[in-house]
Amino acid sequence: MSLRMVCRVLTNRYDKAMAEAGLTATQYFLMMVIRGHGQIKVTALAKFAELDQTTATRGLQVLEKNGWVRRVEGEDKRNRAVELTAGGEEVLGQAKVKWERVQGETLREIGRERWVETQALLGKIVQGRRDDEDSVV
Repeated sequence: MSLRMVCRVLTNRYDKAMAEAGLTATQYFLMMVIRGHGQIKVTALAKFAELDQTTATRGLQVLEKNGWVRRVEGEDKRNRAVELTAGGEEVLGQAKVKWERVQGETLREIGRERWVETQALLGKIVQGRRDDEDSVV
């Protein structure tokens, strides 16, 4: 329960900061993942972001409507990819400053050493889930 409460508190902090740039924290994260991949299929994006397909698609629809993301048609229309637009890059630049401000405040609250330890622990949990998922396939 404590972890869920912490997640909600942090999500609310980041959502508030991202709202100044017209985004939610989830949309910012989706855009950062897209930026990191250049182009990425929607199913791969959802999997990488640990989101269900519906949530990822809903977030992408808003980003596309705002002109920050565009769909790229592949050979198979079921396997569409997405990429950032120039407008998306601009919004990300504005949002990144706000994200870093909240990140800095959070680091000051808990300390850099604890943050590194926490990231490592949470990374193990995510990797364990991915390993479990891969072993089922």
